[in-house]
Amino acid sequence: MKDDPIVEEIRRVRSAHAARYGNDLDRIFAAIKEAEKKCAAKLVNREPILQSLSVPTINAQISTKEIVDCIREGRDS
Repeated sequence: MKDDPIVEEIRRVRSAHAARYGNDLDRIFAAIKEAEKKCAAKLVNREPILQSLSVPTINAQISTKEIVDCIREGRDS
């Protein structure tokens, strides 16, 4: 396989970053979360939005709550 200079650079930077935190994933994660707090850019919020979903009911025999509960159960398993 051909060497890719971009991939090599990413690996070098990633390795240096990990070494800065003693290759400890908990410390790396904590540092990233701290950097996110200081970030002025808008970050993506991946919190569930199920409460705000509007499910149309056309002769439905099931309630919106039952649908939401079913979706949650599927995500939990």
